[in-house]
Amino acid sequence: MVISGPRPFETARAVSEIFQQAGYKPLPLPDNKDMRLAFEKPAGAMATVLYGDWDSNKVWLRVKVRIAGLEEGRLLVTCDLYRVTDHGDAHFEAEHKVSHVKKGPYRDLLDQVKARVTRAVP
Repeated sequence: MVISGPRPFETARAVSEIFQQAGYKPLPLPDNKDMRLAFEKPAGAMATVLYGDWDSNKVWLRVKVRIAGLEEGRLLVTCDLYRVTDHGDAHFEAEHKVSHVKKGPYRDLLDQVKARVTRAVP
């Protein structure tokens, strides 16, 4: 999604607020020079049944958001969705990238971000 006008920090703050309102917890990332954010929450029971193992570990959803500067004060905001199995296990945790078909709700969240930051720009 391309957003015109706001500063990267304002956009990052809006991303964080919108995803947290949607029930996601921010995930700490190592220091990075580009604007990356990550959020996660437990997936629903059906996802655990379909993609989980025989143990009781829930499947989690992890969203990685990147904000990149374009020319003329525009920002490119992208997000990738992952299904995480064995969440929290240092040896067995695995991220499985989810196809574009499942990204509808995340597009809606990014639309909310765009609406919030473009409203704030004079």
